[in-house]
Amino acid sequence: MLWLRLKAMKHYKALNKESKKQEFENSFKDVQKIMRIVNHNIILRLKEEQNSTNVLEVSLVINHYYDMSRSLKWRAQRRKERQENSNQIIPQAMFHNHKLEALYLQRHLLDELIRKNKINNIVAAQIRENINYNEIVLSLQSKD
Repeated sequence: MLWLRLKAMKHYKALNKESKKQEFENSFKDVQKIMRIVNHNIILRLKEEQNSTNVLEVSLVINHYYDMSRSLKWRAQRRKERQENSNQIIPQAMFHNHKLEALYLQRHLLDELIRKNKINNIVAAQIRENINYNEIVLSLQSKD
């Protein structure tokens, strides 16, 4: 009888542990969704406040929030892939990921050029707008 009670208690603790883990993961997902929304709203607000005197500074801050948002989105996608146990990536999705990585590298290279003062603010702002436009076009293509 005691043996059955101990076995039942172990089973209950294991179930309780799993439910707490699932509850934590769900809460974490909710927080990440909220952070993505907050980052998006910050970007929109900064774009509204941008003027001709602070184009570069605002672009750098917007780029930072884009990176944070992309990171949150990437983590969510990876977690979803792990849960579904699908390790197969179709060639089109892989091509899309390579394009996104290329845009990220362009941003990184532009930041390096700005830090080394090899490019002026006007040209940097135009290049940054071009990179953002390419990212928007790429995201629209991926939805189709």
